[in-house]
Amino acid sequence: GEASLKGTMLRCCIVFLSIAAAEGFVVAGRSMSLQPLRQTVTGIPALLMGRGDKRTAKGKRKAYSFGKARPRNSKIRRMRDGPSRHNTAVEAVAAAEAIGDVMPAKVTRVEAVVEAAELVEAAAAEAAAADVVAAEMAAAQAAAEAAAAEAAAAEAAAAEA
Repeated sequence: GEASLKGTMLRCCIVFLSIAAAEGFVVAGRSMSLQPLRQTVTGIPALLMGRGDKRTAKGKRKAYSFGKARPRNSKIRRMRDGPSRHNTAVEAVAAAEAIGDVMPAKVTRVEAVVEAAELVEAAAAEAAAADVVAAEMAAAQAAAEAAAAEAAAAEAAAAEA
């Protein structure tokens, strides 16, 4: 009776496990749910999404990592605003030092950035003024050429008459 029932149950379990293993499944957990063998290489089921998946923003937050799904704040700011003005100011300071406008040694970094920004603005204003002067000179030359052409046309008309 009871020994026969235990033997039958044992045989059924062995048959069930052999069929499951032949089809590529393993019995996992208490609920006896079946999961594909390729997902349980280490015995831990592979997660497809959520906190355990480092390809999602939630998984990146849990792993304290950054990437395409969770960019750093500086990368977001650069995509939104473009390169920072600080880089331009630093380049202006380097340019000023290269041409000989060396600042005193005891100038703080903030003062250096402000002065560099002023240098950049002054250079831009000088370039704009030079463009205006060049445009005025071109207009004056065009007017002189037009007057010379009119004078030549008047002389030609006087010669024919």
